[in-house]
Amino acid sequence: MNEIVNDSDSDTVNIPRFSSSEESESESANERDNESNILILDPSCRQIDVTPTTGFSKNDCQPRIPPFIGNPGVQFAVQNEAVVMSYFDQYIPPELTELVVDQTNLNAQQQIAKMPHPVTKQAHSEEWKPVTVIKMKKFLGLIFVTGIVRKPRLELYWSTRGIFQTPVFPQTMSRNRFQLIERHLHFNVNNAAGTNEDHLYKICTILDIVVNNFRTNYISDKEISLDEGMLGWRGHLRFHVYNPGKITKYSILVWMVCESSTGYICNLQIYDGKCGPLTEMVGFLLESYEGKGYHLYQDNYYNSVHQTNELLHHRHHHVMSRKARVEHLHLLQQNVPPKNDPLAGLMEN
Repeated sequence: MNEIVNDSDSDTVNIPRFSSSEESESESANERDNESNILILDPSCRQIDVTPTTGFSKNDCQPRIPPFIGNPGVQFAVQNEAVVMSYFDQYIPPELTELVVDQTNLNAQQQIAKMPHPVTKQAHSEEWKPVTVIKMKKFLGLIFVTGIVRKPRLELYWSTRGIFQTPVFPQTMSRNRFQLIERHLHFNVNNAAGTNEDHLYKICTILDIVVNNFRTNYISDKEISLDEGMLGWRGHLRFHVYNPGKITKYSILVWMVCESSTGYICNLQIYDGKCGPLTEMVGFLLESYEGKGYHLYQDNYYNSVHQTNELLHHRHHHVMSRKARVEHLHLLQQNVPPKNDPLAGLMEN
C-alpha cells in the first residue's frame, strides 16, 4: 500500500459530507457500477464506506511492506584504499580514457587540417601536441577541481594575483595547453553524425559505460529517490529545456534515481527531446531494483494509480507527496498530470 505524504501547510482536510440517504444511495450505485475499479490493497482490509467522488476508502489498514533483500554497499575491492586513482579507474576505466585520447587526437588533426595557413597567433593550434593518457587524466582532474573551487572565468585559475591564485593549475598544466585540449575534446567519430538519429550520439559511448559503472559499483540502501536534475546550459542545443520555476531556467533535463541518505546517483536518463510514456521511463530507471523491496520516494509529478500499481507489482514500497485537498485526489485515479507543471508536456501519461 502506498503512503500519501501531506505536503500542504494546512493541517485541515476537507472531506465531503453526505446525509444517510445520500450516502446509502451513492454506495449502492457505486457498488453496482464501479466495483471493478476499486483497488483492493489487502484481503484482510474491508473496503467499506467509499467516498463516491474519489473511490478511496476512509478506513485505514496496515500496509504489507515487502522485506528488503538488497545487498547495499561497495561492490568492488581495491588493492590500496589510500590511492584515489584506484577508485577513479572503477568508474572511468583505462580503456575508456584511451578511447577519449584517441578521439581527441583524431578530432584535433581533422580540425587543424581545415584551418587556413598560416594560422594566427591567437589560434594557438600550431602548439598542438598529441595528448597522452597521463595528460588526459590531469586534464580531467583539473575539470573536477573547477567544480569545487568556483571562479567566474576559466582564465582566473591561472591568475598570478594573490586573491585568485590556485597553484595546482599552473603546476599541473599551462593555460594554453588546457584550452587546446578542451577545444578538441571528443568522444565519438565525427563521421557518425549524419547517420545516427540519436541526439546523444557524441557522448553515448562513454555515457553508457559510466552510468553502468555507477549502477554496479555501488548498491544503494533501502531508501531511494526519483526526481529530475538540471544541468545549466545556455548554448545551442535542440533538446535543452526552459523551466521558469527553477533557479537554473535553461538547462539539460536529467532524470535520476539517487540514494536518499547520501545523494549517490544510482541511475540516470538524459532527456534528448524524445521520450515515451512516463511509466516506461520510471521502469527503465528502476529495472535493477525490481523485486528487492526498495522504498521509493518521489513527488506528485510521477504519481498516478497506474504507475503506483506497476511499482507495487515489482515490490517497490512507494512513498509519494500529494496535495492535502481530498477533493483533488480523484485526479490520481484518472492518471491526470499535475497542472501548471512546465515539465508535464515532455511526457505522455
